[in-house]
Amino acid sequence: MLKDIKIYPGTEIKDTDYFDGESTEDSLQFWYAIRTKIKPIIKAQMQFDQSGHRLVLHTSDEVKIYLHGCGSHGYGEGARATNFILKDCGFEPHEVNLKSRSHGPFEIEKGDREITGRNRDWDIDYPYRDSLNHSEEPIERFEWIKNNPELTERQKIINMNKLTISSLYLFPPRDRKIEVSVDELEGLLQGFSEAMNYMQEALPDTVYEEINSKSKSGLLKILKQVDTSFKY
Repeated sequence: MLKDIKIYPGTEIKDTDYFDGESTEDSLQFWYAIRTKIKPIIKAQMQFDQSGHRLVLHTSDEVKIYLHGCGSHGYGEGARATNFILKDCGFEPHEVNLKSRSHGPFEIEKGDREITGRNRDWDIDYPYRDSLNHSEEPIERFEWIKNNPELTERQKIINMNKLTISSLYLFPPRDRKIEVSVDELEGLLQGFSEAMNYMQEALPDTVYEEINSKSKSGLLKILKQVDTSFKY
């Protein structure tokens, strides 16, 4: 049913019209199904009332999308979903982090703080969205991108990376640890070094600052685990 959904300008669509519950999983599944069928999101609201809370997204053609499993309660499941969806809509990451963890209602609009087109290349990014038409399972989506003969190697690695990031954010491992081999880690770091040559010029300042800060902290933790001569 969701694959055939038609969205017309000026209408309202709700995840609860397609799912019995109001769970975060339902809202995410609904978002995955419709996000390629709508115009750009220009405003988002977190609404609270006696019936509960919901994330309301407003498109440029006046469609309203209601997601009842999304909240703004700190670092909970609903707040993580709100954070992911708002960033996926193109809102400024630092502001999204603040709003999604605000423990209350909020409103956020695109404007000067919106991520600009200089870090978007739709010819590169489209496989990430297209993979949703093939499966909702991250591993199956990953394999579809990896084995797609129509994609360039650049498209493959960028979109596999994007998929991994989104899955890590939404479904972090319970023990909060990720295991990779030394060779795999070396490859990731080599790619990261090449990307850093162009990253600051390609990204808005707030996005670059967030990545830069997390990267410095992560690199130090890796180094401390590699160089066992460090004294702590």
